[in-house]
Amino acid sequence: MYDNLRTSYLWQHVCQQDRVRRQQQKQSYLQGTKEEVKTPQIVPVQVSETVKKTDIVKPKGTKIVKLKAGKKKITVKWKKLGGDIAGYQIQYSLSSKFKKVKTVTVSNKKTVRKQINKLKSKRKYYVKIRTYRIVNDKENSTKSYSSWSKMRSVKVK
Repeated sequence: MYDNLRTSYLWQHVCQQDRVRRQQQKQSYLQGTKEEVKTPQIVPVQVSETVKKTDIVKPKGTKIVKLKAGKKKITVKWKKLGGDIAGYQIQYSLSSKFKKVKTVTVSNKKTVRKQINKLKSKRKYYVKIRTYRIVNDKENSTKSYSSWSKMRSVKVK
């Protein structure tokens, strides 16, 4: 009955009622009265369309198959995924914690490799990739992303 409650308005409503009940019990105890505080009833609440966006299923993630270093460039090759994905997003950085990260978007889902140019030579780059799909609502369309793949590194020649 309470699927995905933690992300919904209903769950917040239940938590609020629980906090109020505990606060009333504490006040009753401090005043020395033995009144029993009733547990509030859970009332069905109308859920708006914005809450239903949390039920969006993430697309399946991909992984980097090969990283090839060239002269001031790297070539990233990943596992091709079919289905409902719209494209891929690649991030690369000189830092393993991905500070000052740069992002490349590949909007064709059939593409399985991307060459990244204008890099600093003799430096180690860290790369990761994720997939995305476009979710169309009544009002607008949004992108739903998978989780990032395992980070890979390569030293540019």
